[in-house]
Amino acid sequence: SFSGGGLGQFNMNLNALVNPMYYSDRFLPKLSLYNKEQYEGFGYLGAGIIILCIAAVCIKILYRVLGEKRKLMPQNSAGLGVGILIVLTVIVACQNSFTLGSVKLFSIGIPGFLEKIWSCFRASGRMVMVLVLLATLLGVGGIIKGISNKTLATLFLLVCALTQITELGAIAKSLKHFEGGHMFVEEKPEPEAFWDVLARDENIKHLVITDMMSETDYYRLGKWALENGKTMSSFASARTDDSVIHESAMERVFNPEEGEIFIIPECMKAEYLKEAYGLYYYEAGEYYVAVKTPIEGFKAAREPDLP
Repeated sequence: SFSGGGLGQFNMNLNALVNPMYYSDRFLPKLSLYNKEQYEGFGYLGAGIIILCIAAVCIKILYRVLGEKRKLMPQNSAGLGVGILIVLTVIVACQNSFTLGSVKLFSIGIPGFLEKIWSCFRASGRMVMVLVLLATLLGVGGIIKGISNKTLATLFLLVCALTQITELGAIAKSLKHFEGGHMFVEEKPEPEAFWDVLARDENIKHLVITDMMSETDYYRLGKWALENGKTMSSFASARTDDSVIHESAMERVFNPEEGEIFIIPECMKAEYLKEAYGLYYYEAGEYYVAVKTPIEGFKAAREPDLP
């Protein structure tokens, strides 16, 4: 939206093409970002493509030193077009803030009206994929044209492809431990003994989320609910309105049903514990869990006020 903001945050870092972030450290280490929102500019080439591009550039330099004229890269107008495309893509992906690692190199002041319009596309760091595609095409083209022996060129491309596949396997495995939470979260809610009792309770059927939580919390609880035949009132989304979640939960909390458990984040526990709302409250790791009937074997942090 025009009031969304975020311009200069959800952008590309200039180390994007060689930064595996937290996805893989098999060949290259994780490099720093200027802010955490720059995950939107993730554009790691992968070790295979990086080797490919370095080799293509080295062959180009070698031919120039030897004085041999061979068209390894786009020439004349085509080369100018590719160069302009690269520059424009970098500008769009970096937006008005150019950063390298944790250092801001410079930023560009833009008029307020233009900032509002551009903020509609605040996640334009994703345009880094244009650079990834260009690097791949130029690297492959440079090797095919630069190595006269086609068998040798094919073998080199095969080695690069195998290297890329090897790293892709490491990246796929790392997704199970992705920082910030995503669908492959493996950890169970804590304490396990408490949640195991809830899981076995056939009367408990529905989790009511009372306020915004992190993606990790949503996926952790979602996985628990799915595995144990429960349902949830809300889930992680890109543009969640926390006021809607809270208002919906408050409507339910005044008329709780036997099969509902209310999941209360740490930031909201004071509000709920103060009023009680006729529920039993239990500490459950990072959350408070509120239910209409007591949970056998566990001491409530607060019980309903007697009438």
